[in-house]
Amino acid sequence: MHWRCSAATKRPEGAQSVVAGLPDLLYFLVDASPKNNLWRTALKTNDELVQEENRRIRLLRISTDLLVHCFMTRPLTLAEADKLIRGMRSFASKLFPGKEHVFDLVYLPRFRRALMEAGAQKLPGSLENLGT
Repeated sequence: MHWRCSAATKRPEGAQSVVAGLPDLLYFLVDASPKNNLWRTALKTNDELVQEENRRIRLLRISTDLLVHCFMTRPLTLAEADKLIRGMRSFASKLFPGKEHVFDLVYLPRFRRALMEAGAQKLPGSLENLGT
């Protein structure tokens, strides 16, 4: 899977990039402004609720895939990796409030494996307490 950041992929005004030099697609990891809560819409039917949840799942999957890709292809310091992981956790908790434990069970081990495969000698603070 290849990720590209084209000229059309611009960060919204006021949004901050997590780490300078990473693609603009990561802008949403730290953007906590209420105006960007696109998933909070007035839904009327069960089909619309299912579609909305599927959209949020897809968004989280693509975001985590992009983060793993960044871990594998870019040299990051431990502080930068930790900040990215914490930003992704915050983003996931906005998409799925109250499901932080699921994120910890599913995605933190994946991030740990990606960092270890990329050659990290030490893990960031957000991953230290995970077992091997």
